[in-house]
Amino acid sequence: MRYARSLISHKTLSWASCLLSVVANVALGAHAHDEDAELAVSNSLTLAEVVIAARDYAPEVLLKAAQSDQAEAYAELARGLVPGRINWQASYLSDAWNNNKGISETEFGVEVGLWRLRERQITNALGQAYGQRVDDFEIYLHWLASGRVRSVLATIAGAQQALAREEALSEKLEEIRQSVEKIVSAGELADIELLRLEQEIFEQQLAVLTASSLLIDAQREYRVVTGLEILPASYAEEQVAEIDTIPSTHPLLRLLASEVEIAKRDSRRLALSSREHSTINLGIRREKTGDMLPSVDTLGFGVTIPLGGKRQSLPVVADARAEATRAEVELINRKRDLERELHEAEHELGVNSEARGISSARVALAERRVAMSLAAFDEAEMDLEQVLRVRLELVEVARAHDALLQEQRSLIARYNQAVGEIP
Repeated sequence: MRYARSLISHKTLSWASCLLSVVANVALGAHAHDEDAELAVSNSLTLAEVVIAARDYAPEVLLKAAQSDQAEAYAELARGLVPGRINWQASYLSDAWNNNKGISETEFGVEVGLWRLRERQITNALGQAYGQRVDDFEIYLHWLASGRVRSVLATIAGAQQALAREEALSEKLEEIRQSVEKIVSAGELADIELLRLEQEIFEQQLAVLTASSLLIDAQREYRVVTGLEILPASYAEEQVAEIDTIPSTHPLLRLLASEVEIAKRDSRRLALSSREHSTINLGIRREKTGDMLPSVDTLGFGVTIPLGGKRQSLPVVADARAEATRAEVELINRKRDLERELHEAEHELGVNSEARGISSARVALAERRVAMSLAAFDEAEMDLEQVLRVRLELVEVARAHDALLQEQRSLIARYNQAVGEIP
């Protein structure tokens, strides 16, 4: 007999075990309450389809209609015969309030503004730039949705792996408990040692519950991003895109480039439209010079040509050009940010790969040590405290390895998003 039997009674042990079981069942019951939130898995659903669903579900999709309206508004303006409104004019003169000799004058006419030289072409070009932005925004929205889907799926994959790891650690702990129960039943180990093991089991159950809760939170975020209730079966298989530089066709850069083009063309349009337009006036006039004289009808034609006015338009044009410059600076900064993100992710992926190689070897070694310590425990060569200490080392290295795997997923998502890869 390796230990003297403890004076603790089986009744005391039974009560303590029941208390631990009650607390664990309460926690697991709370977990079961959230099991209805788990997502179904589909073998037919692809990652590309999930991205499309997220794109259509994104709040930014509301901007598409407004941008389309802008493009159509400028295109419609360029198609018009005049750059603005047509004014109707009317006037009436009479001497009835004074000496009332029957003198009167009535005039009706219209005033029509005229396009400045090349103003119509510039306005049409601006409409085309807005139309191009609509197309670029569609691609950008797809890219934006891709990033959100990548992020949430990486989180789900990590949560699933963490849950699987904690369940595997629970199974390993169950093996230890079976060995301890055999030895306790044989009278070679004190009952209090089994209670010590029950405490370890309870803590491991809480770890499983925590991992399960994190998985449910990740799946809830998936619903928020995509609006779907189904997961693709192969979502965790995304690999690093074989691109090592930021292409000029990157969705974000294309959208910002279209914003720059819009700002530049708008500044050219404002340089003309902010000044007064030339107008032509067409009208008819009826004059009567006295009660005894007949009325005289005439047709009127006039032209208004503004002189100067460039100084008044300078602030408007300067503001538009400043906006164009800000858009260009934003494009340059965002391109640098993407390049920085790409190189950081690339470097960290290399470090992560080396760390995972070492960590994988540590996990394999820790698993061997647990198996050897359990065999030694069965042969009375190690006590339970030593076995649990070796198991704790396995728990630490296994969780650290899972963290590296999750970091790898996040880095792959960052890399692919930085280069503009769209599933």
